[in-house]
This record gives sequence, structure tokens and C-alpha cells, in this order.
Amino acid sequence: MLLPVRIAIAVGLFVLLVLYVLEIRVALVTFIIFILSVFIFSIGESNGVMGRNGLMSLTWIAQSLAYSLHTVGRAGDLRRNRFQFPLQAMAAVYTLAAISKLIASPIHWISDAPYLALQIIKSFDFAYYTTGDPSLHTAGIDRAYLITAHPYLTRILLAASFLLEICSFVLMTGRRPAIVYGLLLLSMHIGISYFMDIFFPNISVPMITFAINPLYIIYILVAALRREVA
Repeated sequence: MLLPVRIAIAVGLFVLLVLYVLEIRVALVTFIIFILSVFIFSIGESNGVMGRNGLMSLTWIAQSLAYSLHTVGRAGDLRRNRFQFPLQAMAAVYTLAAISKLIASPIHWISDAPYLALQIIKSFDFAYYTTGDPSLHTAGIDRAYLITAHPYLTRILLAASFLLEICSFVLMTGRRPAIVYGLLLLSMHIGISYFMDIFFPNISVPMITFAINPLYIIYILVAALRREVA
């Protein structure tokens, strides 16, 4: 992509994000960000950069839908829906991931856990050949050894990750359950990052923002502190 085009997109996104924070024409702003995100992520993925960016785009269109319905008087609590709609998209993505595992390799997803060591070595060696850092190759061997040395524990962890995905509807049951479940899903991704050197910020950032919601946690803690002082 030409440098002037990159600069124009960056400036445009900055202006849109400012409007989003100030809550000015949010329905239109989030829709435009959705279109731009699909365009930008599609360019990357068409060039082999697999970032699993779909969830990031979905959160923008979900917010646009929440604000649009509120504008035309077709939805109830906007404060709830602008979080609830992205959480529904998030739950759908994880549920589809679980279903794809059932279709592709029903019980083998868990029973063939020791073979995960090969994928771990491949992932770390990919990074090794890209950067030339020999510590990555060593780390891949070490992680693979942990998997082969503890096959039953590996099966338990894979089964737990599958249950987290298939039960992701819990995200939609309320803010506090969403916080707990978001922390569990984030822990799963941290584990994937540790063992396979794979981390997708475009999945984790929406999860932290809408599910874990640190600002809401701070609000709860401050409110509890005020009650204690009173």
C-alpha cells in the first residue's frame, strides 16, 4: 500500500476514534470503522498475514447495530446493548470454533493431544526462521517436551479449552459472569501464547474491552470502597 494512502487511512482512523470517544454520530462512525477494518485486514490476510481479525471487525459492526437501533427507537437500553451485542458476536465466534473442532476431529482433538508437540515445534520454528533468533527454536523444543511428557495433563487442558469455547454463551448472561468468563478465555489465550507462540491481539483486545471490562471492575471496586467508608 502506498505511503500517502497509509497516512490518509491513519489520519482518518484517528479522527473516527476521537468521534467515537466523544460519542458523536457513533452509529455512522462505528460502521465506517467496520468497513475500514475489513479493508485493512483483508489486505493483510491476502498477503499471508493471518491475524484472525474477524472478531475485531465484528465488534465494530455490532456496536453500529446497537446505536442504529437506538437511534430509530427499536432497542431498549443502549448502555447495555453496546456491550451486549459485541459479546454476542464474541460468543458466536467461540461457539463456531468449538463446532469446527467437533466436525473436523471429534474426539481426536483431545485423544491426539501428544501430537500437538509437532505443531508447537512448527510454530516456534516459523518464528525462528523469520527472526533468526535461536532461542525460539530452543523454546519450541522445551514446550514440545512438556507436552509429550505430560499427555494426560495436555488432554485435560485441551478438553477445558473446548468446554470454554462451547459454553461461551455465558458471556451473554450478565456483566459479572462475562468478567469471570472473559478472564478464563484470556487465560486460555495466554496459555496458547506460551505453548505455541501464537497470540492474537485482535481477539484478546475486544475480549478485555467488552467482557473483562477493566473500567467496570474499577467502578465496582470504588463503589464497594465508598460503601465501606460510609
